[in-house]
Amino acid sequence: MSEDRRHAVYLLVQDTASTAQDAAPTRLPGLDPGCGYRLGAPAPNGMPSAMDPHLTAAQRAIAEGRLHMAVALLMSQIGVVMPNLWPQSAVMLECRAL
Repeated sequence: MSEDRRHAVYLLVQDTASTAQDAAPTRLPGLDPGCGYRLGAPAPNGMPSAMDPHLTAAQRAIAEGRLHMAVALLMSQIGVVMPNLWPQSAVMLECRAL
Protein backbone atom coordinates (compact mmCIF):
# COMPACT_ATOMS: atom_id res chain seq x y z
CA MET A 1 0.00 0.00 0.00
CA SER A 2 1.43 3.37 -0.97
CA GLU A 3 1.36 6.15 1.62
CA ASP A 4 -1.30 8.08 -0.32
CA ARG A 5 -3.37 4.85 -0.80
CA ARG A 6 -3.49 5.34 -4.58
CA HIS A 7 -1.65 2.09 -5.31
CA ALA A 8 -1.87 -1.25 -3.53
CA VAL A 9 -0.78 -4.80 -4.19
CA TYR A 10 -2.47 -7.80 -2.58
CA LEU A 11 -1.32 -11.40 -2.70
CA LEU A 12 -4.10 -14.00 -2.86
CA VAL A 13 -2.94 -17.53 -2.05
CA GLN A 14 -4.66 -20.90 -2.55
CA ASP A 15 -2.99 -23.40 -0.22
CA THR A 16 -5.16 -26.50 -0.69
CA ALA A 17 -7.79 -27.66 -3.16
CA SER A 18 -11.12 -25.89 -2.74
CA THR A 19 -14.28 -27.89 -2.18
CA ALA A 20 -16.44 -24.89 -3.09
CA GLN A 21 -17.54 -24.32 -6.67
CA ASP A 22 -16.85 -20.58 -6.38
CA ALA A 23 -14.24 -18.78 -4.29
CA ALA A 24 -15.47 -16.64 -1.40
CA PRO A 25 -15.44 -12.87 -1.99
CA THR A 26 -12.16 -11.23 -1.01
CA ARG A 27 -12.20 -7.86 0.74
CA LEU A 28 -9.35 -5.44 0.05
CA PRO A 29 -8.75 -3.31 3.17
CA GLY A 30 -6.82 -0.05 3.37
CA LEU A 31 -7.91 1.62 0.14
CA ASP A 32 -9.03 5.27 0.05
CA PRO A 33 -12.84 5.37 0.41
CA GLY A 34 -12.97 8.45 -1.84
CA CYS A 35 -11.33 6.77 -4.84
CA GLY A 36 -12.29 4.36 -7.53
CA TYR A 37 -9.70 1.78 -8.53
CA ARG A 38 -8.64 -0.21 -11.58
CA LEU A 39 -7.92 -3.82 -10.68
CA GLY A 40 -5.56 -6.05 -12.54
CA ALA A 41 -3.63 -9.27 -12.09
CA PRO A 42 -0.17 -8.64 -13.56
CA ALA A 43 1.30 -11.67 -15.33
CA PRO A 44 2.72 -14.13 -14.63
CA ASN A 45 0.30 -15.26 -11.99
CA GLY A 46 -1.71 -18.29 -10.88
CA MET A 47 -4.97 -16.90 -12.21
CA PRO A 48 -6.67 -18.73 -15.07
CA SER A 49 -6.20 -17.25 -18.53
CA ALA A 50 -8.57 -14.47 -19.57
CA MET A 51 -9.66 -16.87 -22.31
CA ASP A 52 -10.93 -19.46 -19.77
CA PRO A 53 -14.65 -19.94 -20.57
CA HIS A 54 -15.45 -20.53 -16.88
CA LEU A 55 -14.49 -16.99 -15.83
CA THR A 56 -17.20 -14.42 -15.19
CA ALA A 57 -17.03 -11.13 -17.10
CA ALA A 58 -15.62 -9.39 -13.99
CA GLN A 59 -12.98 -12.09 -13.45
CA ARG A 60 -11.97 -11.83 -17.13
CA ALA A 61 -11.67 -8.04 -16.75
CA ILE A 62 -9.36 -8.52 -13.74
CA ALA A 63 -7.22 -10.97 -15.71
CA GLU A 64 -6.96 -8.37 -18.48
CA GLY A 65 -6.28 -5.49 -16.03
CA ARG A 66 -9.34 -3.49 -17.01
CA LEU A 67 -11.84 -3.83 -14.12
CA HIS A 68 -12.83 -0.48 -12.62
CA MET A 69 -14.65 -0.48 -9.26
CA ALA A 70 -15.75 1.99 -6.63
CA VAL A 71 -13.82 1.38 -3.41
CA ALA A 72 -17.06 1.01 -1.44
CA LEU A 73 -17.65 -2.30 -3.22
CA LEU A 74 -14.11 -3.51 -2.57
CA MET A 75 -14.27 -2.83 1.15
CA SER A 76 -17.88 -3.93 1.69
CA GLN A 77 -19.24 -7.34 2.54
CA ILE A 78 -19.34 -8.10 -1.19
CA GLY A 79 -15.63 -7.88 -1.92
CA VAL A 80 -14.10 -9.15 -5.17
CA VAL A 81 -14.95 -12.67 -6.30
CA MET A 82 -11.79 -14.21 -7.66
CA PRO A 83 -11.71 -17.49 -9.56
CA ASN A 84 -10.61 -20.63 -7.74
CA LEU A 85 -6.89 -21.10 -8.07
CA TRP A 86 -4.93 -24.33 -8.33
CA PRO A 87 -3.64 -25.66 -4.99
CA GLN A 88 -0.37 -24.09 -3.87
CA SER A 89 -0.66 -21.17 -6.27
CA ALA A 90 -1.06 -17.44 -5.88
CA VAL A 91 -2.11 -14.37 -7.79
CA MET A 92 -0.96 -10.81 -7.27
CA LEU A 93 -3.82 -8.31 -7.47
CA GLU A 94 -2.88 -4.71 -8.20
CA CYS A 95 -5.15 -1.73 -7.46
CA ARG A 96 -4.48 1.70 -8.96
CA ALA A 97 -6.57 4.79 -8.23
CA LEU A 98 -8.44 6.22 -11.20
